[in-house]
Amino acid sequence: MKKIFFMIFIGLFCLGAITAWAGTAHKMIDKDYGTLYGDKAIIQLVKIVQESLIKDSSGKTPFPKTESFYGSAPIYLYTAFKKSGHYKGELVDFPNYLRTLVPAYDFDRSRVYSLSRFIVKGDGKKIVDFGFKRPINRNGGKEIAFADPKTGALVITANCMNVILDGEKVLETESKEPVMSSQKGWLCGCDRKEIPLEGPLVLRSNYENETIVLTQQRQKKILLLWLEDVDGKKVYIPLSEIIFTDVNKEGKSEVNYLVPLFDPNNCSIYHIKWWDRVGGSLRGKLHKAEDVLLDSGIIKVSVKEYPDINSLLIPWKVHYSKLFDKKEVVKVKSLMTSFQNNILTGDLGSRIFVHDRLIEITSFEGLKSWRAVARGGVFTVKDIPSGEYLVQIFHFPKDSNKGTLKPQVEFEEIISF
Repeated sequence: MKKIFFMIFIGLFCLGAITAWAGTAHKMIDKDYGTLYGDKAIIQLVKIVQESLIKDSSGKTPFPKTESFYGSAPIYLYTAFKKSGHYKGELVDFPNYLRTLVPAYDFDRSRVYSLSRFIVKGDGKKIVDFGFKRPINRNGGKEIAFADPKTGALVITANCMNVILDGEKVLETESKEPVMSSQKGWLCGCDRKEIPLEGPLVLRSNYENETIVLTQQRQKKILLLWLEDVDGKKVYIPLSEIIFTDVNKEGKSEVNYLVPLFDPNNCSIYHIKWWDRVGGSLRGKLHKAEDVLLDSGIIKVSVKEYPDINSLLIPWKVHYSKLFDKKEVVKVKSLMTSFQNNILTGDLGSRIFVHDRLIEITSFEGLKSWRAVARGGVFTVKDIPSGEYLVQIFHFPKDSNKGTLKPQVEFEEIISF
């Protein structure tokens, strides 16, 4: 068991026409969920969305044919909710939002609503369209819908899971004072003035709700950990004590990068998860795929003395195959970026990366910096103003089995946006 202190010094400032389609194009999901599951329809939707995102975090993998024969995927539902303004979060948190929706029975069934639909065009292109209209009155006039308890408005139908663009308010919501947590600290990047933090606070990770999968010898994945307030802003609690363990299926501590490094500018720490080591007398030595004995485990993270802050359980597994043994690490040779609404996205120019990459972006004014992790060669940095920056991409070299890894600069470039 490791106890790690957030001794962080904050340095940032506050921060076309449809020609043809396959099947019935008015549905977002190919089943009539309202008929099959009734007021439990949203639970079934959460299930298939979450299962799909675990397999593919991009959300582009289609739901099983038993659920949506025509190729709909989480990304299309997510797009519909974002376009309609019902949901403003990230794809990774989308299942959690869906869980909050509540069934609604009493609304105007004669009204014609503007709805989303999933369409496969004649050229095979898949799109989300809001050009579909109908009353919410299926199931013999008994179709239900689901509402957002925070806004009180209808947001999605129970049959076909069409997202409602112009849903009426069907729930009474009260104006409440912000919930205050019991913690005191400051917002990440702001003046170091201790204030009550709006709660409940949430412990977050870039591998939240996922399994870390290691597929090659000496492979390394970067695990980020941070705290957020009720508005999704990163926060810092002075001297908060993080309890971090990484144990294998035999209940033994794993040999990994044992001391997570602190990122003072982003109120976060990062931990390097290595390819699992061999067991017994060979533990700690480099090994071949067929020598792996301890091939799965779980990383547990919590905040000591703050029981109202959630804990995280992040499973990991070794997927060994001799087919992977001969692959070489893809080196970063280029960087492509785009910038919009203070969000910087980057692509390292390759589709195949054995290791995650650590990205550090430093401004030339005030030496402020941001860090992110590139997974699969792609990364995103939020709340970054336009300007000129030095971008450095770090990798972790081959380990020497001495328990020490130091990141090395693999690529750097000056960019302006």
